[in-house]
Amino acid sequence: MKVIGFCIRHKYILSILLFAIYLMFGDNNIFESRKLNKEIKALEMELQQYQTAVTTIKLQNTLSPVIVKEEREEYFRKRHHLKKENEDIFRIVSTEGQE
Repeated sequence: MKVIGFCIRHKYILSILLFAIYLMFGDNNIFESRKLNKEIKALEMELQQYQTAVTTIKLQNTLSPVIVKEEREEYFRKRHHLKKENEDIFRIVSTEGQE
């Protein structure tokens, strides 16, 4: 009888407690969701890197028969801001006309 009376008096607290336990240990628990979200973000970053590499390779393949090596290197340096291994590049951005 005491247990039933306790449950009736504190039904909202017990409901919230049961819901919290379900969120922690149920099928779609919080910990698993966070782990999966981190994995999704990592895979999206990896996909973006692969897409960038593929587009660069496609551009390189389409330009290679037409343009000689020096012109191709200059194109990729200016357009995609690529650099050599032991080289520093400084980009100067003009702020004139911007307010």
